[in-house]
Amino acid sequence: MGSDLISLSSDRRRAVEALLNRLAGVQSARVETTEAGQVERIHVVSTGKFSTSQQARNVESALLAALNLDVDPGLITVVSLKSDGDDPSEASSAPQPAFDRRVRLNSILYQQEGFKVTAHAELGWEGQTVRGSHTDTDTAKGRMMAAARATIDALERIVEGRAGFFLEGLETHQTFERTIAVVALRVLSETRKTDLAGCAIVDEDANYAAAQAVLGAVNRSFLHLLMAPGSATGGSPPATTSTNGEAREKYATS
Repeated sequence: MGSDLISLSSDRRRAVEALLNRLAGVQSARVETTEAGQVERIHVVSTGKFSTSQQARNVESALLAALNLDVDPGLITVVSLKSDGDDPSEASSAPQPAFDRRVRLNSILYQQEGFKVTAHAELGWEGQTVRGSHTDTDTAKGRMMAAARATIDALERIVEGRAGFFLEGLETHQTFERTIAVVALRVLSETRKTDLAGCAIVDEDANYAAAQAVLGAVNRSFLHLLMAPGSATGGSPPATTSTNGEAREKYATS
């Protein structure tokens, strides 16, 4: 548990609020301090994108990763704009399968230094938390690229060398009056070369959508990547089929 005696200067408090207001799912955030500058409460209004408990964990992780602040979770209050019936925390309390076969994006956090920004991606996989990071130039496109590549870094930690991921492209497109993030990936293993594409709607956070697009591309074939020839499970390469004149693995197009 973090300390409840953290003291912040006015500039430091504003930096904390600025960081939290950039987090995915945060509508607004405010830090209450005593006259001596000690943190009394961190108030967060959530859009309801995450459950209140997950949003609180995201806040706690962001403060530790980006500002090295170990805050007592009891000081963080999250209020969701969604009604109780719509709060995803209701679903999270229901019994879950023993293993979630999809890789989930828990959070994307940023740490800025000069003209560079480092994205920290936190993924959930079969009850485990896996983190990856990537540094890029601090521009709007640079932040999206950093988010996508940090997600790829975390994925490569999960597959433990059984496959390598290359981000061939990342773009946003306007269609049906919505903005969509689209990624193209190439995945290499000992006997496979697979091209994947994924997309995600840009809701409030284009960086979050970039990371989600990477997972959208990978999740269909992720179990096959874990069972790539040369791993402990072994096996033969999957059959290939032709799509637009190019041979591709069936699992990548199913």
